[in-house]
Amino acid sequence: MNLERKLSDIESIIYRVYQERKPPGLTFGLFDKQGLILEKSLGYANLETQLKVNRNTSFMVGSITKLLTVIAFMQNYEKGFIDLDDPVNNYLPKGKIVTKNGWPEVRFRHILTHTSGIGELRSIYDIFKKGFRLLTYDDEEIPPLNSFHELPVKPASPAGAKYAYSNVAVSILGYVIEQLNGISFRQYILENILQPLDMVRSDLIRTEVIKENEAIGYKLKTRNKYKRAKRWNNIIKPSGALLSSLNDMVKFGQMNLNKGKFGTNQILKPKTFELMWSPHYYAHDKIMERNSIGFIYRLHNLNGHFIVEHTGGVNGFNTAFVCLPENNLGFFTSCNLNEGMYNRTTLKLRNEILKLLTDISKEHPKTFPQPNKSHWSQIKGYYGGYPGFLTNTRIITAGIEFKITEKKEKLHFSGLIGKQKKGILLHSTEDPFVYIEYNKKDESIYYSTKYIFDTDDDGTVIGLSREFDRFRKLNLPQTFRFKIYLSITGIFAIIILAIIILLFI
Repeated sequence: MNLERKLSDIESIIYRVYQERKPPGLTFGLFDKQGLILEKSLGYANLETQLKVNRNTSFMVGSITKLLTVIAFMQNYEKGFIDLDDPVNNYLPKGKIVTKNGWPEVRFRHILTHTSGIGELRSIYDIFKKGFRLLTYDDEEIPPLNSFHELPVKPASPAGAKYAYSNVAVSILGYVIEQLNGISFRQYILENILQPLDMVRSDLIRTEVIKENEAIGYKLKTRNKYKRAKRWNNIIKPSGALLSSLNDMVKFGQMNLNKGKFGTNQILKPKTFELMWSPHYYAHDKIMERNSIGFIYRLHNLNGHFIVEHTGGVNGFNTAFVCLPENNLGFFTSCNLNEGMYNRTTLKLRNEILKLLTDISKEHPKTFPQPNKSHWSQIKGYYGGYPGFLTNTRIITAGIEFKITEKKEKLHFSGLIGKQKKGILLHSTEDPFVYIEYNKKDESIYYSTKYIFDTDDDGTVIGLSREFDRFRKLNLPQTFRFKIYLSITGIFAIIILAIIILLFI
């Protein structure tokens, strides 16, 4: 990889995306094992005081916190305190994971791969609680971790049955760390990760040091007009409470590239990093290299380059952290603008810069194999998440449910809402059960997305795998649209019946 000639291109991408997306402030750093190679800090950390972003500005980095949590957890694994296949309930004095009869026990390995069956909330009833029991706002007092994790947790689906990203489940790891070490999770992170890495402007709470040079989160009110975003304070700190600066995240990145070593401090053993960076979950073996989960880290192979990464977003902020271990490179970027989950400034930077660093071709094939239409009657139809509402919330926000239709002798994939509502053209491949969607340059890590149609032993299509998700094939009566139709029809029938009764009374 000829990095020197790419540095100016990286700068151009940063400036262009910054001008297009217009976040109040943005920070970006490219690093290797030795430290910072390229830094760009643009705009304002605080619009009211005109405080400019610099390498010591602390941003809320959201789910990047989970990388510290898994490292802390694996430190306890190295000490022999826990085994990856231990039932989690063995370590919970209160707040047990309550599964339905016949469901398997939730083990640590399930949580580390987001296959625990625990959803976005502890319980459906927490929808009616302030901050869903997960958050406080602005400068309100933040309850301790045990205030949440002494309550029972009810999985929405059986452990190991499906991938479902879960902040609640990952936070349990932090609570277990507290039980094993007899100190708060924050204190453990300070003593065992932040201080050994000399991350002096990083913490899980807003300390006075953080406040000295802190980015304020904003929402776009009207074009070029911003208002402060309501500040979220995570009660479940292990899943998203970290505040950190570019300078500190570069040190964290150096430790990752050095597989656990920073200066004279060995945070984790190299073989433990190799374990965390091995595929432990993937939706289908035909997309394992493209998209898999190690332990919390997301793994990719882009044009022969191995990539580990994670993203983060909270109200007013979004962030991306990426390492290319075999290339001795990584980068971190964060900005203080609230944006949609799939349309963030930092995701666009991540996607474009990764493509540049890995020299992946921009060309799409001009011709495609003739599609094997003999399977289309099976492929066409409705697809949705497997049962468990609280484990389907991200699928729901992406489109609720999906449909494969034939238009002009081509297959199209569409959702009920979102960018996929208009339909996406699926291109055929040599494999009659594999199709490809071609993406825009900043839309994904890859220039294409694979759609794998799963079959049973009889060759009947029963589902669809895409990126990290698996969808099941639905009959029309199982679909959301059919249930809505029945509800509307039922309401209409009740209204007509009521009118008739009133007319004849």
